[in-house]
Amino acid sequence: MLPKPVYEALPLCYIAISIVTILFALESISTVLYGALLGIAGICILVQRRKYRTSRCDYPFSSTQPH
Repeated sequence: MLPKPVYEALPLCYIAISIVTILFALESISTVLYGALLGIAGICILVQRRKYRTSRCDYPFSSTQPH
């Protein structure tokens, strides 16, 4: 299992690497596409985490815990 700071920073690293890749590798279309896909993956991970965390706040009790 990853330490929490590393786990939380990974999507931001994906997005940062994506931006750098796109800015410095404009001569190669495959590199630009790779950078774009990496950025999209980072954004998707952030969105999925936010949706999960907000849904957990809406329902503080799971079905397995007694009320």
